[in-house]
Amino acid sequence: FFFTNEKVYIIAGPEFGPARAGKPLIIHKALYGLKSSAARWADCIHRTLRDMGYKPSLGDPEFWWIDKGTHHEYIALYVDDLLVYSKDPEAIMDKLRTKYKYPLKGVGIPSYYLGGDVEMMEGKWTTFSAKHALHAETYITQNIPKFEAMLGEATIRKHVRKPSFPTFSSPMSDTYHPEADQTPLLGPEQASKYRALLGAANWIVSLGRFDVAYATNTLSRFSMAPRYGHLTAAIRLYGYLKQYPSFKIIADPRYRDTSSFQPVVQDWKKMYPDAEEEKPVGEGVPTPRGKPARITCYVDADHATDVVTRRSVTGILLFINDMPIRWISTRQKCCNTSTYGAEMVAARHATELILEYRFFLRSLGVPIEGPSLLLGDNQSVVVSTTTPSSLLKKKHLGCSYHFVREAIAMGAIQFCYVNTKENVSDILTKALAPKPFLDLVRPVLHRQHFNDTVGSTSTVLRNEARRL
Repeated sequence: FFFTNEKVYIIAGPEFGPARAGKPLIIHKALYGLKSSAARWADCIHRTLRDMGYKPSLGDPEFWWIDKGTHHEYIALYVDDLLVYSKDPEAIMDKLRTKYKYPLKGVGIPSYYLGGDVEMMEGKWTTFSAKHALHAETYITQNIPKFEAMLGEATIRKHVRKPSFPTFSSPMSDTYHPEADQTPLLGPEQASKYRALLGAANWIVSLGRFDVAYATNTLSRFSMAPRYGHLTAAIRLYGYLKQYPSFKIIADPRYRDTSSFQPVVQDWKKMYPDAEEEKPVGEGVPTPRGKPARITCYVDADHATDVVTRRSVTGILLFINDMPIRWISTRQKCCNTSTYGAEMVAARHATELILEYRFFLRSLGVPIEGPSLLLGDNQSVVVSTTTPSSLLKKKHLGCSYHFVREAIAMGAIQFCYVNTKENVSDILTKALAPKPFLDLVRPVLHRQHFNDTVGSTSTVLRNEARRL
């Protein structure tokens, strides 16, 4: 266990006794304290998993798989935390404990992992085989009182005229532009508190709350020199989380309903005769087993969002079956002079993401159901990339244009138009007013409420307004 590969020594202190005090001692093995300890632990657990018959996947070397004949089973590693996906996980844990002598702790069905809640679904969801949900309610509800105490009642009153974080129905005002904020700079102490707020918000986004991704990423740009208005906006962000702490991602294995989208099949052989999707090959690739996965990806771009630099923002939300898996909200690295250019760059980014996940799922032995569906709300981009005879003479967009078209030609994606009001990725590109924002968020992150409550989003907002 955890033997060091290097000769590492210490000078013994008095706690080693008079016979050894002051003498050099060579460290034989150590799990903690050395710079190489993490690497030695990785070597040890990897040897164990290989001995048990597991293999690392090509898509993620810390995601291990084993073929059980009728299905695959997996072990996901995160440093010294293990998540076991198996029909009999207790048998695997017992083997690690008895044969390999690992002192395991916290063994059981996960309920809290890396700051996120793992909830067991009940009622109607189990009839659809939706057994789990992921959310950050515990992390949010524990941190909001801490941040209110950290800022203090006087500071909060100064910013929002309330003794604590007031609740809001959207994470950022649709009229606010942080880059144009000219309020006074915060002092060192307040700036440090601002960074603490944004650091926790970034982790909340990682735990599945992509509804605050745009607000968090936008405000994070000013962490080194935040202003008074930026702190007010951060307080509003937490006011929104305080209002909706329990929004969750449900692991729904059903296919997302895309029956209203009918892509036109074209002949691409003349334009891209050798276009072929890259797939994992070799002994490390498991045989595909189980129900095919369907990938659906929404993409959007808000042109010239930044009023100072006029850079656009890309928003991408990717689903596997009916579960959101990956979300991106990022400023584009170049300044596009047209909406078409910004949307084309976003479409290329989304296509790269789809190809990445198709490769990753195949590396885990998961079959893919046909071409993945890419949905965007710019008709010009959709038509030009799905029509073989169309031409684009703008050199700076040519690479993105042909990359998307080649992915269509190789059968990896289909690109269709979706109405802006149905494009969920819109919340990742800009701040929206409460009603359109919740109209997009609720069907994805508040599905239990959305399915069980009679009434529209506007009715819910009116009820919230009365309560406030």
